[in-house]
Amino acid sequence: MSVTQEFRLQGIDSLEEIEAGLTMVLARRNYDLAVHASALSKRRGPLRDAAYLQLLLTWARLSPDSNLRLLSNASTEVIPVLREACDYSVGIAAIATAGGIRVSDTQIPRPIALALGAPRVDAAFHGEYDELIKGRQIDLLCVSGAERQYLKPLFDSPSPSGVKSKFGLKTTVKALAAKAAPTAELDDQTVSALALLTHELFENTQDHATHQLDGTAYRRHVELLIAGWAVISDAESQNDLLVNESLRDYWAALAAIQPQQRQVQGLCFSFLDSGPGMAARLAGKEYFDIPLDEERDALRTCLRMHVTSKREHGTGGGLRAVLSEVAQAFGFVRVRSGRQAIFRSFAPGVDHGDVCENFEDWFGSERKLQRVTGTLITVFIPVPRFAE
Repeated sequence: MSVTQEFRLQGIDSLEEIEAGLTMVLARRNYDLAVHASALSKRRGPLRDAAYLQLLLTWARLSPDSNLRLLSNASTEVIPVLREACDYSVGIAAIATAGGIRVSDTQIPRPIALALGAPRVDAAFHGEYDELIKGRQIDLLCVSGAERQYLKPLFDSPSPSGVKSKFGLKTTVKALAAKAAPTAELDDQTVSALALLTHELFENTQDHATHQLDGTAYRRHVELLIAGWAVISDAESQNDLLVNESLRDYWAALAAIQPQQRQVQGLCFSFLDSGPGMAARLAGKEYFDIPLDEERDALRTCLRMHVTSKREHGTGGGLRAVLSEVAQAFGFVRVRSGRQAIFRSFAPGVDHGDVCENFEDWFGSERKLQRVTGTLITVFIPVPRFAE
């Protein structure tokens, strides 16, 4: 009888460590994955948490019949370990998409494992944000096939066509921002732009992230929205946000106009889906069939105004709207999809030109990245909002 091979992911916090984890996942496809329950419930900030889940989703897609084995230093009993893992959307999504779940040497039926996350799922479904907030971070997760798949803060009806309009989502965006940053206020234009982006991303997900390129439905798919308050200290910036000259110049420019301290802070929104990825969907080909230059061009094409692949007519202007507002606030937008990690930052005192152009490589143009499942879009808006 063959012994199942297993590898562990541990100490995964920074974006650099997540990229290293992706290399490990690609090299060990069809292996079981062992991860500490505390790593699934840990809050690292909206950008890192969504990127960490994207790593786990990539493993789940590459290893559809493999087990997610949950570890714990605090307990060897099944229920406490599952409860800790299900304390956050990252853990719930990982359990929902894994081929199987084990705690120590015990195989756990998926419904039993997910039952420990039911209170959190119910709170998200009903928009009971006080039950979801932890620290200064709040999250909304949609899992296909779940009884609570279509969350009321995001959907008007339990249907793929029931995504709330941008007007209905303004209330959701304002409520999430208020929980993450009670003393900060987003102006109405920024709220409207984020609501429009939320509407278009979730609507596009219903059209294109639920099926593979050949039309086969994914066994499980997820969509996640995380909002949180981010404080960019020098130490954090060195780990994740100073990886190229443009980013270093951007953060230095923001820190220089801070009124009291050289520390940038603001609201961060991350949107993640587990679909085939923007460039692959546009090109109609898997990433291993797309030359890197073609993929890069396709992704940048997806980010331009009025580019949409919806079956029904849509403006595709959500990203342009939010980019325009982010530019005025001197924020940034980052996209991780396929083999690309690109961003556009808007430093003060710079002519920004067309906000949908001039995206740069996050890790530099020479860095070759592993492909990831889905698309992750992160928006950062400094607060207080700076003015020219």
